[in-house]
Amino acid sequence: MSSQSSPSSPSNKPSNKKLKPTNPSSLAGMSAPPSSSSITPHSIDSFVVSLPSSLRLHLSSHFTETEINRIQECYKKAPERTVFRQVPPPPAAPDFPSLPISESSVTPLPQIPSVYLTKKNTDSPPPCPPFSTASSNLLTHPTIIVDRICAEAVLRGAAIFNVGILSSNGDIVKGSEVYVWGDVTLPGGAGKTSSGKSKKNNRGCKVPLFQGDVMYLGVGVVEVDKQSDFFRLSKGTGVTMVSLATGKKPLSLNSLDNTKWFCQNLPSLVPAYSLSETITSDSTVLDMCAAPGGKTSHISSLSKNCFIVANDRSKKKMTSVSTLLKSQGFDNVNCISSDATKLCDESLSSENVHEIFSKSPPNTSGLHSTIKRLPPESFTHILLDPPCSALGLRPRLHIPSNDDVKKYSVYQRGFVDQAVKLLKPGGVMCYSTCTYNPDENEGVVKHVLEKYEDMELVDVGVELGKEGIEWEGLTEEDRKKVRRFDWCDAEEREDMAGSSIGFFVAKFVKKA
Repeated sequence: MSSQSSPSSPSNKPSNKKLKPTNPSSLAGMSAPPSSSSITPHSIDSFVVSLPSSLRLHLSSHFTETEINRIQECYKKAPERTVFRQVPPPPAAPDFPSLPISESSVTPLPQIPSVYLTKKNTDSPPPCPPFSTASSNLLTHPTIIVDRICAEAVLRGAAIFNVGILSSNGDIVKGSEVYVWGDVTLPGGAGKTSSGKSKKNNRGCKVPLFQGDVMYLGVGVVEVDKQSDFFRLSKGTGVTMVSLATGKKPLSLNSLDNTKWFCQNLPSLVPAYSLSETITSDSTVLDMCAAPGGKTSHISSLSKNCFIVANDRSKKKMTSVSTLLKSQGFDNVNCISSDATKLCDESLSSENVHEIFSKSPPNTSGLHSTIKRLPPESFTHILLDPPCSALGLRPRLHIPSNDDVKKYSVYQRGFVDQAVKLLKPGGVMCYSTCTYNPDENEGVVKHVLEKYEDMELVDVGVELGKEGIEWEGLTEEDRKKVRRFDWCDAEEREDMAGSSIGFFVAKFVKKA
């Protein structure tokens, strides 16, 4: 939620009505929320992101109780370091002055070129009022409540966009300091329907009328002129965080220039880099599920002169991908919007993919809108990062049920089947997910090897993460070839992979 630029304003001078909750003693004696309030406040420490019992039982077949507890505990924690990828490829020099932090605060990632990560911060974070102060003044002090997705972004240090604000209260003007809370009401709980949608909490309602569970996130400074602007303005930053209840220092990326630097999670850099090892100017590359575009951009920066097709089912998302790639100067990417589970058309086997695109120029949105199907064996390289349970993303304040999670591994096989058909003999396919769920990872690898005799598992070739877990049908040699990222042993690992998001990468070659 931090990629959008802050709205311009006539002045950055704080209002003379600015409040200072960072001095808890000044708030002593203020009344606690009335007993009739339907809000249940939680601290970061007291709120538990619970794995549903059915999912926990399923995972127990692959992880120990200690490992599962570590996974659960990490959901409230952001990755320890932020990762920046240089967009213009070498020989262009890194434009460190355009980073939102100083050059001395980042260090190169040895395993992948042109990638830098923030150094471990040893500075004392800005002081944050304790939970006891914030909760006792929840209904009386200037306060906002943000939605769950926004709350997850705030825990990473992001600023708060207006669209993420659900409720507010108090004397709020530009420059005011407000307590920030996140809506963590579970589906089916107070104020929610069984589907998780808001039942009584209309956006814009006052905090005393809000129903449900909220978690204390920290303190922010208001960026809009008046309280009603939170709900009147559809774009722009409403609040910038100044202190976090996690004890971490906020790092807003609003000012990050995506034409010079792109912020990605550490493991998500592995697939494109691994795939690019054998890409040449004659290669044809397909990113089957490309949105939001980070991996496509990475491939293009590493292999600028090859022919790339980027696809995603959502036209809106692919329009944004096209805009991003154009802004970064990558004109070798052809964007389409199609259902990737139906992308290969055997009837087009006599056609050439280059000719298909030359006959269908892009529209004003940058999409080759008439292209919905592609010929078999058209691509030398395919990156497949299909929809997944996303259990590896963090911070995450709600975990789906095991029934929801189980659907993905079946769904993903449809994507894999299409990718194999679209891959040329001798071609390379990288498969990745942002989950630690073995069914969607090692289980899919087994599916590929069992169903397709011409698909060979090869080493990812990037020394990050760890080997795969034991899975029936996979040998120890197979497990060493894949790369798994989870938090089961985060405390023991020193390569930062264990303290990033959960992720998985496997690489295959189609035998000629």
